[in-house]
Amino acid sequence: MKALLSFLMLILLFPPQPLSAGDVESFNSRLFDLQYFTRPFERAAVAGGAWEGAEGSAASILQNPAALALVHKPELLTYWTFNHLNGQTYALKRVIPPGPGHPKVERICERPTARLSDMGVYQAFRLESVPGTFGIGADALWNDLGDNDLSRIEQSGFRVGLSWGVPLGDDLSVGYGLTYLDDTWHWDVTWAKFSPGIPVPQNVDYLLKSSASSWRHRFGLRGNVGSSFRYGLEADLGHGSTDNEWNGRDTGGDNAMHHYGIRIGLEYSLSSKAVLAVEGEWHETSIEFGRHSPDIGRDDAVAKWDTSVIRPMLGFKYSVTDAWQLLAGYRYSRFNTVDLCTHGADTDYGTFSLGTAFSLFHKRLSIRWNLEYSMVDPDGEIMNLLSLNAVF
Repeated sequence: MKALLSFLMLILLFPPQPLSAGDVESFNSRLFDLQYFTRPFERAAVAGGAWEGAEGSAASILQNPAALALVHKPELLTYWTFNHLNGQTYALKRVIPPGPGHPKVERICERPTARLSDMGVYQAFRLESVPGTFGIGADALWNDLGDNDLSRIEQSGFRVGLSWGVPLGDDLSVGYGLTYLDDTWHWDVTWAKFSPGIPVPQNVDYLLKSSASSWRHRFGLRGNVGSSFRYGLEADLGHGSTDNEWNGRDTGGDNAMHHYGIRIGLEYSLSSKAVLAVEGEWHETSIEFGRHSPDIGRDDAVAKWDTSVIRPMLGFKYSVTDAWQLLAGYRYSRFNTVDLCTHGADTDYGTFSLGTAFSLFHKRLSIRWNLEYSMVDPDGEIMNLLSLNAVF
């Protein structure tokens, strides 16, 4: 009971904040975040996304490579996530001709729904001639936004990575991971364009096709203080380029993208059965999409997406038996974004999660399921995770 009360009191420090309707930037921020920054599995692999990277497993390849040092036998991880995202109202203006020679501009609103899936396979193994544990694997992400009148988004991507964790004594380990990411982003939206000297606006298509390739370096540290307290630190450094087309016009040459991030996680064993995890995450990403096409009325300005995210996360795990665990968590996300048309957007919301994990065959096979609910107006968002971990 004391463990549960501690968990609930920490949640009160970051109360749930539903997103406000009518904010197109908030919807795109979440889609960008799940593609370019932190894939769904990396947050939902444990309760609330709070870090349990100090527990060595094949999942450490994606969370904290330093925790790979705790893996002493070959492990195979496979997972699948399904995310149901509800879009905010796209309150855009479009020309509606009520009669010959008398067009008018009307606000058209819609709430697009995205169905985003993420699937991956990762393997942890050791080499006799090299100290430490290696991890290698790949995953893929794809999104089906559906058929919408105003805004149509398609996104897909894959990444492959290699990680290595090595112990520095009994209570400390370090790790390094290198990941290659290849992503595509297509955004087609229609709005009313007002041109100087022309009294009648026109409907124009705003079509962006972007292909991005980047490298992500990850540096990890984990350690123990006694038998009850564990800590971890991970720093990310990414760089790459994007190749873009605006309304069929190549922007010419590559455009840069950069990523910086840091995650700090703490774990404390409240009892022999209960564990509390606390994590803080910050990352900042800048992506250049080239110059706007002149025919969309943006004065041929450079399109650039800048965003920073702060996430405190809490996780609670209770071992009912040696083979059965219950998990609960809470995550608070705050985005600060400047979008492609230099519009600013501050977005924040809370996410609750519940999960369970089973171990079979003397813990050689583990199955984990996690359900997340994000407080996004009007209906919220749902994410499901199913993962399978096998020890050989």
